[in-house]
Amino acid sequence: MSVRPTVPTHRDGGTIDAVDDFSQFFRDKVNLVREKTAGAPEPLFSSARHEASLSEFSAVLVSDVVAAILRLPDKSSIVDALPVSLMKQIAGEFGPFLTELFNRSMRSGHFPTTFKEAFITPVIKKPGLDSADIGSYRPISNLSVISKLLERIVAKLLTDYLQSADFLPQLQSGQIRSFHLDGSSAGVIRHHDSSRRWRCCGPRPPGPVGRI
Repeated sequence: MSVRPTVPTHRDGGTIDAVDDFSQFFRDKVNLVREKTAGAPEPLFSSARHEASLSEFSAVLVSDVVAAILRLPDKSSIVDALPVSLMKQIAGEFGPFLTELFNRSMRSGHFPTTFKEAFITPVIKKPGLDSADIGSYRPISNLSVISKLLERIVAKLLTDYLQSADFLPQLQSGQIRSFHLDGSSAGVIRHHDSSRRWRCCGPRPPGPVGRI
C-alpha cells in the first residue's frame, strides 16, 4: 500500500500554494533544459533511397482503430471525458469517428492542440526524499486516451515503414515489438567473439600466453 507524501510547506510552517509552486518549479526545469540545449548543433541526416521515401501516411482503417481501442489498458486520465472501459464497449460505434479524425490529422500534419493538454501529477522521485522539498518531485504527464491512441497508431505506421525500408539498426531492441533483448545481446556476443577470434588468430607475441 503506497503512502501519499504530504504537501510541501514553507519553512515557517505555512502551507504553500502547491499548484502554483509546482507549476512554476516544473516550468523552470523545462526552460533550463531549453537554455542549456539552445546552442546544440543541428542534427545530421543522411539521404534515404528514393524508393524508400515516406511522403505521407497511409490511411488507417476503422478495423485498425477498433483493434487499437480494444488493446488499450484499462486506465484513464482525469482529462478523459470517456473512461477506457466504456470506450471499449462502444468501440464499434466510436471507431469510425476516431478513424476520420486520425486520418485528417495525419493528412494535414496537424496534431490537435487539445491532444497536447495533460494533467500533471507531482510524484516523489524515490522513497526517503524530503516530501516537504519541492525539488524531490518529478512531473508525470497524463494525456488523454485519444491522444495516446493516435500516437500509437502513428508510431506503428512509422515503425512499419522503417522496418520495410531497413532503416532500423540490426541490434536495436528498444521500442521494437517482438524483438527481445536476448536477441540483441546474442548479436553483440557474436560480434565480440568474432573480434576475439580475429585478434587471437594473428601472430602471437613471444613468451607465455595468458588467458583472455
